[in-house]
Amino acid sequence: MAVLHPEIPEEQRQAAARPLPGIQPLREDWLRVDAAYGGQMAERARLLAERREDVLGLCPEAKAPARELLAVVLEKLAARPDFTVAGDKVTRPGGTEVTINPDDPLHTLGHLICEDLCLLQKRGERHALTGAVLCFPAGW
Repeated sequence: MAVLHPEIPEEQRQAAARPLPGIQPLREDWLRVDAAYGGQMAERARLLAERREDVLGLCPEAKAPARELLAVVLEKLAARPDFTVAGDKVTRPGGTEVTINPDDPLHTLGHLICEDLCLLQKRGERHALTGAVLCFPAGW
């Protein structure tokens, strides 16, 4: 099954050409639904079901920031015409219904959006990766 869109937008090509990890400030339209969304979400669901330990991790100290991230994403999805947020359920494009679980926020996010999410928290002078749902890493 092909999960990647055959035509990569020029903006994404330029971003991929930057030195990895290519961290950039977020734009307002950072949640994307395109022709590849359905296939990518199916692969994410498989990975989360079969290889959760490989694609999702959350340190105890990152649970509150992960819940905050879930709240931010839910607010953005509620404002979109292609998602329906009602009570503890979200209906994605294509009709799949996802139950919101605030006790497992990254897992919920992994079933809602195709973007990989990484939480970095400052520890001294450095930032540490304390949580992630990372199904499609860029090889770094």
